[in-house]
Order: sequence, then structure tokens, then C-alpha cells
Amino acid sequence: MRQRTDSTHVLGAIRAITRLECVGETLRAALNTLATVVPDWLLSKAHEEWVKRYNTRIEEHYQPKSQSKREELANIYGEDGLQLLNAVFDSSSPDWLRKIPAVETLRRVWVQQYYLQDDCIRSLYSSRNSPSLSNDQFPLRSRCSLC
Repeated sequence: MRQRTDSTHVLGAIRAITRLECVGETLRAALNTLATVVPDWLLSKAHEEWVKRYNTRIEEHYQPKSQSKREELANIYGEDGLQLLNAVFDSSSPDWLRKIPAVETLRRVWVQQYYLQDDCIRSLYSSRNSPSLSNDQFPLRSRCSLC
């Protein structure tokens, strides 16, 4: 008997990988844009591991098969993106950085995909999320000066 390819678990796995690629590529695009527009500023804010993590398209990287590894990677992307957004929105950074379209897209995607819990960023789609998030946790915009 053939297994159906439209089964819920297959669609869920595809959705999770697509979401992971979306947040990773959004962050990569923002980093690439900032590297072009303000390379010295970005160099002072970026972390060394970002170069390795975001130097090639996310789809070219090995995508974790287990849900826990995908969630771990989503949280790494989330933390990296939040650090970048905090740097862009810091009062010492030029105001015009916030108006760069790739930065605005990053901000919007992070508001849609993440929330803060105990000062840690978490994916809204993590299996560890409680079924009902309180208003002070959901979404990121409720506790984030970026939004």
C-alpha cells in the first residue's frame, strides 16, 4: 500500500522547513543589504558566526530532519535577527537604517514569527509553546521597542 504524500505530518514538515527558510533568508537579505549600505556599521555589530551561518542561501544548508533541531535552528535565527534589530533600533544608530526595506521586512517577519518569553525569543510555531500565550508574551510587538 502506498503512503499518501498529502498526509498531515508531511505537510507539517514541509511547512516547518519553509518557515525556517523564510526567516533565515529574511535575515540573510537584511545582513546583505546592510553590508552593502553600511559595511563599517555592520562589521561593528555583527557576530563572527553570522558570516558562516548566512554567507550562502539558507536552502543550500543542511535542513534538520528532527522537529527539535528545526526549533533550535529557528530560535538561533530568531536570536540573531533580534540582535540585529536591536542594533538597528539602538539610539546610537542612524535613524535612516530603520527605513531600509530589507530591515523593515525583517522587523515584520520577526513580529509575525516570534515572541519573547523571559527575555528569550521563541518561535510562535514551536511545539514547546503553551496553547494559550498571555498578552505579555504574544506577539513580539507587545514587549519590543522595535514594533
